Amino acid sequence: MIITYSRLTDPQANQQVEQVNADFVGIRQMLQTGLQDTAALSDNQAHAQNLTALRRRACPRTMVAPELAAQLKTIAFGFKKNKDPAGVYPLRAMEATGANNSKFMIGLETENSDVVFGAQSLDLMGFIEITEFRTYYCTTRKSEGKVQDRYGTRLVAFLVIGRNQQNEDSYVYLASGSGAFSSTALAVPAVGQDPTQMITAVERAISTFNAPRNNDYYMFWEINDAGLQLSAADGKGNRVVNIRYSSFVGKTRSYLDNFSLISVVDTKTMISGMFENLEGLSFQIPFKKNPSGLPMTCTFGHGESRKNGTIDIFQKTKSKQYSIPQVGIGDLFTIGSPFSYTKQTMESYQNELAVTTEKTDSVQLTVPAECYVANSFPATPLADTTTVIQFSYFTGDYGLRLTSEKANSDPVSEINVLRKISYIELAVEDNTGNAVITVAGLGNIGNDGVYPGGADLGQFQEIQLPFRIAKQTGTLFALKQVAGGSSCQYTFSYSEQNEAITYNQDNTNEMNCTCDYVSSNDFRTSSNFSISIPISTPAFLSSMEGEQAQIDKALTETIIGFV
Repeated sequence: MIITYSRLTDPQANQQVEQVNADFVGIRQMLQTGLQDTAALSDNQAHAQNLTALRRRACPRTMVAPELAAQLKTIAFGFKKNKDPAGVYPLRAMEATGANNSKFMIGLETENSDVVFGAQSLDLMGFIEITEFRTYYCTTRKSEGKVQDRYGTRLVAFLVIGRNQQNEDSYVYLASGSGAFSSTALAVPAVGQDPTQMITAVERAISTFNAPRNNDYYMFWEINDAGLQLSAADGKGNRVVNIRYSSFVGKTRSYLDNFSLISVVDTKTMISGMFENLEGLSFQIPFKKNPSGLPMTCTFGHGESRKNGTIDIFQKTKSKQYSIPQVGIGDLFTIGSPFSYTKQTMESYQNELAVTTEKTDSVQLTVPAECYVANSFPATPLADTTTVIQFSYFTGDYGLRLTSEKANSDPVSEINVLRKISYIELAVEDNTGNAVITVAGLGNIGNDGVYPGGADLGQFQEIQLPFRIAKQTGTLFALKQVAGGSSCQYTFSYSEQNEAITYNQDNTNEMNCTCDYVSSNDFRTSSNFSISIPISTPAFLSSMEGEQAQIDKALTETIIGFV
């Protein structure tokens, strides 16, 4: 069954007064609290995904202990100073920089005088998404032998492709500053937007490297396009916090032969964002009322048997033969044997010993008459089920529109007070009447360009429009507009619980004003998030008394209890 809750009872029919659904407010708060309490059990962090250089190779070691992991900002790559037997400059070390310039090193198990860090590093704060990670590596042509064991697989260069904080295509090439695979030798910038030229240049250099038939080494590449979401400029979202890696020792030096970026997401921040500006919740519940309407007792059994047997076979055969020899007189005549007798005796014994072990068990389940059972009950009564909850939001801007005109119907202005993410925005849509607009109660603007609101409502002043004001429950600001001899004044407030902007008309003078709730996309909604709640019970009790809306609410609250 599907149970749906909307914040507004009917946004189209109640454009001047928001009719907020109290059931929606209660269900939303209960669900948010349940998710936050669950997230707190894991310190408000959840593992999101890894991005691994070579996916088929394990990374058993970590840069820091998991409990000490913190957000990493940049990663520098240290390559061998002098060329190795293959003539390349492979990766030997990595240095990660975190908050407060904290530094973490991996590699360098032996002396580090043979390590040079590349001029280019990977700036994790500069990307909002890594869409492709290319790893160029070198190994031996022979798959066995001492040379292969000693040389292993050596990482020579990396190409990171993704989108930057401006949502533009971006790439960074990471390699030693020496040799044929340096960006200088490739004659392509190490940082840019379109990676096509760099990809072509590196693959051409690899073809040149692999061309000699007597070369004992060859190079190739692996592409990991699984992707990695990273934080936006505000720091919210996925964060790289640790590095897993593997290493080996060649003839005299140690090398990193694989690594993986480990990321986590701040679940507390993510959960708060899911509930901001939320307009609808849809519960897809794979349960139904007990279809029999009667109490049921079901017994489900399982059994198995095993038989061990041995068979002994003995067989003995005896045979006797007797005959009278033939008789003959010279060449005159011959008489064959007048008597012949054969006796054969067979003895056979067969013994069979069998031991049979049987094991059975059963589960008895009693289902009350008034309860909910899984949709698969009773065919698969013990199977786990999952409830899916979808979150819906207005697809366009939503808020209040203040329309003003003079007493003679001459238009004055249209002013929008819109609900955004984490703030309210006021913008003038039209000012045909050249109204002078002043505002009171904003307070001092913050470094982020947002006013705190809730200050003195008696001090009106002209403010550069549009402006932003932080969301908080209570009065936000007062607005006054004057056009000729007409004027009006409004006070705007906000309710965090109802996610609602409200208004009050303080006074008007020769000006007709109306406030309507508007949506730039005709109040259409879309589902941007969904969560799954596993339920490992075939049946549960929930109140079935009252009207259908009360029954649905009781069922929804029971489902949220499984979070």
